[in-house]
Parts: sequence; structure tokens; C-alpha cells
Amino acid sequence: MDCDISGYHVESYNFLADEGFQAIAEDIPPVKLKLPNGDAVEFWYTNARLGKPHLDNSKMGGDIGNCPIYPAECRQRRLTYRAPLNVCIDLQLNGRKIDTVDLILAEIPVMLCSNRCNLYGLKRKELIAKGEEALERGGYFIVNGSEKIMRLLIANKRNYPLAIKRKTFREKGKLYSEFAVMMRCFRGNHYCSLITLHYLESLSMTLLIQYRREIFYVPLIYVIKCLVDWNDAQIYSQLIAGRPNDQFWAKCVRNMLTVAQACQFLLTHCLAVHLKTDEQKFYCLAMMAQKLVALVKNEIQPESLDNPQFQEASVSGHILALISRERMENILLIVRKKLEIVAKRRPDNFNFTSKEFIKAFSSHKNNELSRGLEYFLATGNLITRTGVGLMQLTGFAVIAERINQLRFVSHFRAIHRGAFFMEMRTTDVRKLRPEAWGFICPVHTPDGAPCGLLNHVTASTNIVTHFTQSPRKLQETLSSLGIIPHSSLAILPNEPLYPVVVDGNFVGYLLCRKAAFVERQLRAIKVSEFDDRISKFAEITLIRNSPDPENIQTQYPGLYIYTLPGRLYRPVKNLLLNGQTEYIGMFEQVYLSIVIDPDEAEPGVTMHQELHPSALFSFAGNLIPFPDHNQSPRNVYQCQMGKQTMGVPVHAWRHRADGKMYLLQTPQKPLLKLEAHDKYEMDEYPLGTNACVAVISYTGYDMEDAMVINKGSYQRGFAHGTVIKVERINLAEHSNARFGRKSDCEVVFCGEPNDIRPASLDADGLPIQGRCYQYGDFYYCTFNLISGEFRKFKYTSSEPGYCGIVRIVRDENVPDAKVVLDYFLILKLRLHALIQWRIQRNPIIGDKFASRHGQKGINSFLWPPESMPFSEFGMVPDILFNPHGEQNTAIEHFGKMLSRAGYNHYGEETMYSGVDGREMKVQIFFGIVYYQRLRHMISDKFQCRSTVTLQPVKGRKRGGGVRFGEMERDSLIAHGTAFCLQDRLLNCSDKEEAHVCGRCGSIVSVSQLKPHMAMLKYGAIEDDFQKFTQIHCSLCKKDDQVFQVQIPRVFRYLCAELSAVNSDGEYREKKFFETNKGKDGYICEKASGIEYCSCLVKGKKSNNFLLPTAAPACDEHFLKIALMPMCGNVWFDNIKNCALINFFEDKLFAESNFAKDRNKKFLILLDGCAICPSAAAKITGLKVTHFEKGGNWLSHCDDESEFEALSVKDLNIGVKLGENINLGSSSFSLPVILTHRICGQIFSSTVPDKTYTNIYLHITHNCGGKESVKKVLLPDINLDDKKFKFQVAEIRGLKVNLVKDEVKHYVRDGNGHKVVDQAPKVWEDAK
Repeated sequence: MDCDISGYHVESYNFLADEGFQAIAEDIPPVKLKLPNGDAVEFWYTNARLGKPHLDNSKMGGDIGNCPIYPAECRQRRLTYRAPLNVCIDLQLNGRKIDTVDLILAEIPVMLCSNRCNLYGLKRKELIAKGEEALERGGYFIVNGSEKIMRLLIANKRNYPLAIKRKTFREKGKLYSEFAVMMRCFRGNHYCSLITLHYLESLSMTLLIQYRREIFYVPLIYVIKCLVDWNDAQIYSQLIAGRPNDQFWAKCVRNMLTVAQACQFLLTHCLAVHLKTDEQKFYCLAMMAQKLVALVKNEIQPESLDNPQFQEASVSGHILALISRERMENILLIVRKKLEIVAKRRPDNFNFTSKEFIKAFSSHKNNELSRGLEYFLATGNLITRTGVGLMQLTGFAVIAERINQLRFVSHFRAIHRGAFFMEMRTTDVRKLRPEAWGFICPVHTPDGAPCGLLNHVTASTNIVTHFTQSPRKLQETLSSLGIIPHSSLAILPNEPLYPVVVDGNFVGYLLCRKAAFVERQLRAIKVSEFDDRISKFAEITLIRNSPDPENIQTQYPGLYIYTLPGRLYRPVKNLLLNGQTEYIGMFEQVYLSIVIDPDEAEPGVTMHQELHPSALFSFAGNLIPFPDHNQSPRNVYQCQMGKQTMGVPVHAWRHRADGKMYLLQTPQKPLLKLEAHDKYEMDEYPLGTNACVAVISYTGYDMEDAMVINKGSYQRGFAHGTVIKVERINLAEHSNARFGRKSDCEVVFCGEPNDIRPASLDADGLPIQGRCYQYGDFYYCTFNLISGEFRKFKYTSSEPGYCGIVRIVRDENVPDAKVVLDYFLILKLRLHALIQWRIQRNPIIGDKFASRHGQKGINSFLWPPESMPFSEFGMVPDILFNPHGEQNTAIEHFGKMLSRAGYNHYGEETMYSGVDGREMKVQIFFGIVYYQRLRHMISDKFQCRSTVTLQPVKGRKRGGGVRFGEMERDSLIAHGTAFCLQDRLLNCSDKEEAHVCGRCGSIVSVSQLKPHMAMLKYGAIEDDFQKFTQIHCSLCKKDDQVFQVQIPRVFRYLCAELSAVNSDGEYREKKFFETNKGKDGYICEKASGIEYCSCLVKGKKSNNFLLPTAAPACDEHFLKIALMPMCGNVWFDNIKNCALINFFEDKLFAESNFAKDRNKKFLILLDGCAICPSAAAKITGLKVTHFEKGGNWLSHCDDESEFEALSVKDLNIGVKLGENINLGSSSFSLPVILTHRICGQIFSSTVPDKTYTNIYLHITHNCGGKESVKKVLLPDINLDDKKFKFQVAEIRGLKVNLVKDEVKHYVRDGNGHKVVDQAPKVWEDAK
């Protein structure tokens, strides 16, 4: 249960400062350069040391005036708390050392309370004197005045070969299989590389090596031959060692043995970088190859990257080490590039000296490392060329919010999988696996997108940050216990062996029969306080062979010992060693038997016991009272709501500049305290108030989760809160100084003379401390030293605020005020004013409260105290809570405790109504509950709107509205509240009266002109130009069909924008549908950008109206084809109606274009059925043609030919077997437009005929077994025939025999069909 909140963060940074930078300097290879004059230059780091923060890090710490700087000053001045990094660089010319330069390489952000922080070692009173919290534990950075913390990041276990099975591996090449072994190799804490060994189906293996994000595939045996100078027989014997009886593996080795060469650079910097010698790397690859073969042969189980057993935590110091190494190497490369450029410019007189090196170095020292780390911590984004072994590039650092102490602490205990996995659709990465027991809290994870990815470590979990093991002592210990080295393997008898792996180094073998004894001996040495041969933080794991290899798969057997940093560990009790505390890791915990209750121990199996039953909970989880009697989701809720509680976040208010913080005015200690509450010193930062709660349904305002607060308790200060904001006023923003030179700021704070100065301003031009400021009050004033102008600024918040502390701070680059004697120059140093505002936020209706059991509720009423229920002793509750919101848990358990103490078994009392004094017939549960007020207040939620466009905007600061989204709309639709929906989305939003033209459908063309403008635009010759002074359409030049409509204002704005880009928008009224409601009509819709038309029957869309996909339904606003479900039914009238409406352009015939030129177009309507007496068939195409005259030699027309009026292909009309027609027969209805072509000649054009002749219906079908075309001759049409006065004709009831040359006519006879032998000879007028 003990919890070191930020210990591993601080210790990891201490390792970086003490050992990390020095190790980085020694690891970076020398940079070599060849000058134009032939000189060979070489330089490299030899030393690196991190200092402590001072006011000016470029000077020595002991200089006069250069005193240490503390975090409180950095927070207020918006500085970065950082210290200088000094390095020594050796310079060598032509193989001879010429100098060693000592430089400040960069300024590194310093973690608070680390051994490089000026707060290190200070006691409680000293911390308070420096403006810090008395319990300041550090673990975070201050970057530009903001507190930034690097969250723990989950990474793959370092130096461990992971057996992976992925189908995507097959995509790498033809012979690649789905099996591979991957290892994440670390050299120290500062260099990482990834290698992957792939199995090929050609009985060989390929090694994947990465360098600077470039991938190289090298055959395994090539790499092996470059590592060791052995012959094939020696390589063969070493590779099959440990698997002597495996013929499959022996065949693979013999297949791979060839001769090859490899680059030594890649072997050194990319291949198993955690190992020093080539021989060690060879044995590592041999073990990986053997493990890969075991995976291929299905002897071991594939290992998941999402399993916590194979994961570790990347702590802030380790991540900074990876970034620093890359950037320190980049600095040397930049200097080399600079020297090359200078040497090329001066090839004759350039000589390499330390002066030239310093000159080239000085121009880049701050850009690469200082600003790089500062940007990384400020944004959390990583800019890298190599990837530094991390899968993500964002989300490394977050703001350490201080909403309350619990929220602040949780940042240090959070462990994140990475932003990369947020976009993955799989749920495997979010699962809580049993291997995480005791290390990852099962209830402390947020809901929503980061659920399962952002977890929190348990309170007792810690992380290894240093190299705590002596390799020499460990090697000697293993040798004394009988570990067999590789060199002695050949002389041993053929016995089963376990490989022994130490920190990823394959050191030898262990006899299987001695493995259990050796493992226990190692564990006894580890636990012993008087034996330092093995670190107490080491992981010792023995994976035994499977007892049933054919049915039970295990991990790759062996003895694994890991002592590296980054591993999570926790304490347990070792039962075999007199109950001593042992630290175990996630990798070894899987193979240990750990119990909570000693009675559950199994003899000979169980060796460990939990120190406390709550070992599985995090810092926040351990603060939940009786979590074992609560529902699991409620524990999850409390872990989140506890971090949103108003409490006491800090005590050093005078030294902080946070933008917004919450303060509970009357905090209390809980009456019910947990053991963890005192251990974590939570009383220093209380989070709630003890309240008398009655669980009763008393009013209509306490339904479900709602609650009622006693108004008397409210007036006595119950749950009163304050929002504390700090406003920063930067004088440089009011200055006219050029190029952002803040030191040249000519504006100062200064009040006006007393006779004209407002009462709300002090003489110094700043607000009066303790005064209440309302909206519109002046609260600060500036004076321009050049122009002599005073400028006053008003308080703009809608909530009144009390002015608290007012502070003046100066910028980083301004000289010390002590050495400036000029008064105006002293004023110019006051560049920032920090004004603290205290805004009262007392409980009102809508504010949110919660108990410590995850039961949240909304304050629904402040009930008068005289109407509140009371007990027989006169006790009046502070809160009324509905029984439906109460979780009935553990009643019997606590009931017995209450009975023994003399109380009611159920904790209930007799209560009386405060309204009429009657005794309530039921017993009421009445007691003390520690209640938390959450920061979710209705004052931050409700929003108002006052904009020019009337369209609601988003955001409370902009005066926006509460979002009424799609789901809210669906809710109102589901309830059938149509008028409420119209009221929300139109009437109360942006309803506007507009005018629309009924002819052209335009909104933007409707206008009303003044008389002189109408005469100027349309001229005086217009007899009725006066009508343009009325509301009219400027396009149609008429005013008889202009209608007033209600539309959203944003729609009118859209139409105006579209017309500005010459896009014609048409407002379609319900002209046709409203006037023909209950009748037949048509409707056109768009889908995928294509317009399709269908018919209406009695105002409803036809479900039987089918359209072929090959034929767009509405081409030039005309319906081309429709396929009917039955012959000659009433749907033909709908098709006819649709065709007529489209043909006449939805106008009367006299107003249409066809009335002016009767020979222009002619509409025919054709309805028919087809039969196939021989077999079932299909109609695949329909076409209508008519005769056209050919042109003469002067025209541009072809010779005499058929003119195609309609052609539809890719149909699928089923034709049933038989000669009779019925409701199920195939049918078609075709509206066709006939036109005559006009042939242009040299000086004239041809005149269209007044007749349409040789009109044919072509039916493409497969009746008879093969595809053929049936041609049906239709009657001619004479346009002079007066019966076709509207240029429309129809033939209804064609019966076409697809086999015989037979066309008949049928008519409707009641519900059936009557067939007439002769074919139709004339066209009928379409009435």
C-alpha cells in the first residue's frame, strides 16, 4: 500500500544526470573530416556533466549576481527551469591530439526535486520559504512557466527475444512465413535498435536490421560468419547445441551454411547492441534461431506484444537519454558540415584549430539540443530521424493539472500504451490481462477513447531506474552454481539442458535436473539482506519444459535473469524465507504462486503472499472506502470523479500563476478514513465535506440520481467554492516596439491623476486588491512614455470577481533592476502583471456532486430548512438522496457492526415531515457521508447567443449555444414532438422570412426597387415598370408568383454564396405535391450524383416502380423507361403522368416551348407484354426507331437511315413460359420522344417532316435459345392530325409473341385481360 508517488521519475532523471550523459558522450562515435588541404580531422566527446539552474546559465554559478533560480520564479516569469550541460571535446589533427575544449553544449530542462534541482534536500519549512508546497515531491518539469510531466510509456521488454506469429509477415516476400523472433536491444539507457529473425519456407532464416529507419534484410548465416571466425563444423555444432536430436533444425543449419561478408558498422551499431563482443552476438542469434525453430514446429506458444509479461515502462529519464544521444550526435555532424563549408570557402588559408572549431560550434549549440528538448516537453511531440526505438511520435508529455491533489498525483502513476494504438480498431491492446495483476490497477482507467490504453500502476509498484547489478558478481555466482559455459558444452554427456539468459546475453546452459535447485538458490541470495551478489530488484524466472508437449504449449524453456532498468517490480512476502520481503517483476510473476490469504497456500507450490489485500489498486483506488462491497463500475467511476473534485489543490497561492484552479472553502477530513488516507497524507489536501444524508424520496426534485440540498446548510457555507484565475498582462503586447524587442517596450503601468482616475484603479494603474470588479469596470491603466497617452482597460468577464494578489514580474532577457538608476528604465522592467481573480461559485441548481462510492448526482433544488424532514432528536439532513440512486451493498456486514454498537441494524431512524409534522411510516436511512463537489458546474455549461447571423456558434467564451446534435434530434423525433423540434432548430435558432419566385425557384433574384432605380434598370418604355417597385423576380420580370416562406437564415446565406460562384440554386416548393395531394405525381431524387425519378400514387412513392441501373432515369428532366410488375395495370397511368409532366416542363401546354413549334418534338407512350411459348426467357434490351430522310450532297446529314429515339440495354425482364397473359406476365412501358433532325446546308437548312414513319419497336431477347431481336412495326403518325393537339399519342396493350410473327392487342376487362386478334392500327390521343 505504500506509494512513492514520483520516485521512479526522479531517480531516472538522477541516473541521466549522474551517469547517463557521460555514457552518451562515450558511446557517440568520433566524427571524421578530410579537409581540402589533406589534413585529417577527428573530434569526439570525452566528458559530459550537468550543472544546476542559475539566473544566467552561461556564467559560472559563483559569479556575483548569478544566484540560483527556483521553480516558483520560473512559473511566474514563464521561464524554463533548466541547467547547463558542459562537455569536453577532444580535437585531433592528423592523428595527433591538439586540444580539448570545454563548452556549454546546451541547457537541459531540470526535473524538480532531482539532485540537479535547487530544491534537492530542502526540508518542509525551507520548501515553503522558496514558494513550494510543503510536500513537494517533484518528478515534473517547468517549461515556459507550465508544469509538464512525461507519462510512463509501455514498451516491449528490452533484450528479450519475443516469438511472434503474424500473417502479415508473409507479405514481405515469396518465401517468408508467419513466424519470427523479435528483440528490442538496448545499449545502456541511451541507444536502442530492433532486430527481427524471420523463418523462410526454404529452410533458412533472414535477419531484419534497422538503421536510421532504413531496413536491411541479411541472411542469418552471412551475419554469423562475419561475427565468428569459425569453420562450418564449429558453427554447426554450436547452432544445434541444446537441440541435438532435432533433425529438422539440423537440416536447416546445413542448408544455410554458405560464405558471405557483412558490414562491420551495422554489426556494431544495429545488431544486438546490448552485447559487447561478436561471440556473444553469435550465441544470441543462435538462441533466437533455436527459439524460432521451436515456434515453427509448434513446440512453444506465440508471445503477444500486448501481454504485460513482455513489456516494460519507459520512464522520463530513459526517454530523454534516447533523445539526447541522437541530438548530441547531430551536433557533431552539424559542426562537421559547418567546417566543410568554411574550408571550401578558404581552401588556401584554412587551418583547423580549436578557435575554428568553437566558431563553427557556437552557431548551433542551442538550436539542436536545448530547443529540441524544450519543444519536446512543451508539445509532447518527438522530432527524430532515427525513431530512437519508440513507436509513437506524439503524446509523450502532458500538463500536470492541479485540479486537486488526486488529479496531480495520478499523472505520475499513469502508464500509457502510446498514441499509435489510439487509432487501432483491435481491442487486444485494451484488454486487462491476468499477467497485469498487482502491477496495473483494474479499475483506474478512463472511459472513452483512451479506455484500456491509459492505465495506472498500483500503489506498491515501482520501476527500476539504475543498473543495480554487478555483471562480474553475477557471472561468478552462476558459475559457482553449475552454469555450463559454451566452451565446456562438448565434453558433457547428452542430457536435457536449459539455456541460461542474463539480460539478453546467452551465457550457457543448465542441467534440467538441477534447474529448480539453482533457481531457489538464486532467489535466496536475492532476498538476503547480507548478500549483495544478486540485486534485490533482479528477476529470476525458470520456464520448465512442457509436461505434455503435444497438447500443452509453454514459452521457450530456460532460466532467465533480468536486472535491466525499465522493469516494473512490486513487493511480496516470501513464505519460504521467513516472510522476508521480495521484489518481483511482471515476467517472473507468471511462474510464481502468490496468495492473499495464507490459508489458500498449496504445500510445495505456493512460495509468496501479498503484503496487503489492496495490492491490486492504484493510488486513487486505495482511497475508495470498502471497494470490495461496491460494484466494479462504481469503483471505476470514483477513480475518475475523485480527480474532478473541488478541494485544496495547493497552498502556495502567492507563488503560482495557474490560469484556473478550484478551491473548496470549507474542506473537512472524512470521518471514515482508510489506512491509505493517512499514509498518503491526503488531509493536507482535503477533497470534500462530511454531510448528513437522508436516503428518502421526499420531493419531486430528487428522482433517480438527483439530490436536494438543505438551503440552511447552503447558507452556512456547505460546499461553497471559489474559482481562482490568474490573468497575465504583458506590456510588450501593448507596445509599438519593432521586431518584438521587449526590452524596448515604451509602455508602463501608471494611473491617471487623482482628479480623473476611476475609483476602481489604484495609483499605480493596477487593480485594488480585495475589491470586487463587475463587468465594465476599469481594472488597469497603461501610460506610453513617448506619446504621453493613458489607456484604460475594462473588466470583461460576465461574473464578478474579487482581485486577490497583484504581482509584477519581468522577462528573462531584461537586465537586473539593481544596476538601473533611471526611473523610467526601472518602470520599463515591469513587463508582466499577474492579477489573481477570485470568483465565487456556490452551489446552485445543476451543479454536480458525488460520494466516494461513484454515486454522482445533480443538485436539483435548494429546499427551505423548515420544510426538510427531521429526526426525533431534531437532526435535519444536509442532503436528500433518492433510494433508487443508492447501491444496496454489504447491508448484513455493516448491520451487525451497527447492532453491536447499539444502533439500528439497518442504520435507519424515525423521521417526521417538515411540511406538516406527521411521522413517516417507514424507517429512513440517515447517516454521515463524505461528499465531494465536482468541478462540473452549471455556470460553465449554460451558454447564451447573440450573433448577427442568428446561427448558434460553438463555445461558451464566444457566447455560443449548447449543441443540439443528431442524437438529440433523433430523440425528439422518437417522441413525436415535431413542434418542439421545429422550435429548437428553426424558431429559436435562425428563422427568417424570405421571398421566393414560384417560376424559377430563385431566392436571391427576388427584390424590390425604388421607382428611380426601376426606371433606370428597365427603362421608361416599359408600360408596367411600376410593378418592379413591388416585390418581384428580377429574372422572370414578374411579380404574380412571388411567395413568402420561412427558411433558416443560413440557407439564405448558402444560396447567396452559391450564386456568387455562378451556381444556380432552385428552391422547389411543394407546388405539385400540395396541389395534388392524394393524387398521382412524380418525384425525382439524387443518389451518387445521378438523378432518378419515380412515380407517386396517392401522394406516396411507388415501391413497384423499378429502374434499370444501366439507364439514368431522369435525363434532361425526362423519364426514359420503367419496368412494370404486371401487364396493362394502373401503374401505366403513373408513368404517363410522369412523362407528361416532364414533357411539358411542369407547365401548361400554352406556356411550354412546344406550343410555339409543333414540329419540334412528339411524345409517344407505349405499353405492352411479351410472351414466349417455347421456354422461359429474358428481355435484355428495348429500342424505338423511326425513319429519317437522307440529306443531299450539299447537306451535312447521312444518307437515308433509321433514327434511334430510345435505346435501353442491360435489362433483365423475365418472360414466363406460355401464351396467356396475366398479372405475373412480363411487361414494359416506354415513354419516347420523337424528333426530326435538321440537316444544315450551305445557305439553308432542311425543313422537318410533318410525319413519323417506319416506327419500329426492337425487343432483344433469348427466347428460342439464342439472342435475337424482334422488330414490331408501329403505325405512322401525322402531325396534321388534329386529334393530337398536345403532341402526345399512345398505344396501350401490345401483345408480342417473341417466337411467331404475331402481334395482337389486348384490353383490360375488369380484373382480367381481353385479347383482340388484330394489332393496333392507329395511335390514340393520350387523354
